[in-house]
Amino acid sequence: MVLEMLDQVDTIIVDPKSPSVNMERMTIQFACSKDPIMRKIHVEGLGFIANCIARKRFSHAVPTKQGLGGPAPTQAKKWALYFLSLRVLY
Repeated sequence: MVLEMLDQVDTIIVDPKSPSVNMERMTIQFACSKDPIMRKIHVEGLGFIANCIARKRFSHAVPTKQGLGGPAPTQAKKWALYFLSLRVLY
């Protein structure tokens, strides 16, 4: 795949069922690129076109925020972190 004029590209539409396309890998490669122009490019599947038509506007889905995982901090840990932040910052 060769792309020219990347500064004019906003979205790359791919067929996720194609054996030569790894959509997740492409998404990560663009999102983690050192080039700020590349980071602004979205990789979308073919369903993106139908979604835009249904919404009657061109927009990308907003990614949902996820927690970091692991156990929730206890009250003692919260106080310890609060105390440490006060000591480190001031």
